[in-house]
Amino acid sequence: MFVRPAYLTLEEKNAILRRFLERDPSLWSSDKDVQEAIKNRLGWMDCFDDMEERLPEIKSFAQEVADRGIEKVVLLGMGGSSLAPLVLSTIFGSSAGHPELKVLDTTDPDEIEKTQNGLKRDKTLFIVASKSGTTIEPNALFAFFWDWMKE
Repeated sequence: MFVRPAYLTLEEKNAILRRFLERDPSLWSSDKDVQEAIKNRLGWMDCFDDMEERLPEIKSFAQEVADRGIEKVVLLGMGGSSLAPLVLSTIFGSSAGHPELKVLDTTDPDEIEKTQNGLKRDKTLFIVASKSGTTIEPNALFAFFWDWMKE
């Protein structure tokens, strides 16, 4: 049963938060099989700690990209692999002195061509985003832009 948070007391909200932080899969489903699957899909909850440790490395890479004169970073992805970058780039935009992020989440030839026409080979960095590494669409985009970069 879904209960809107507005109807919950502060104690009930805190209990839900506590269960969430404890990774209680029953928050999402009462089905035991679904709960078992959910237990294996909560690794993202450690992302902040993992990324915080790597922040100096990430900042160094970002500075290296900027120092090399990269003007545009093109993320090639589909669905879930590109949603967070798309949202974050829409909200925050680019920092001064750093490249613009373009998320290419499509197989539409016109959109791909439009993106390609807005790029300079020596000023573009491509990132392939795929959780599995086997998703057809980002791999096809990678192959297309790889060939284009070699021209």
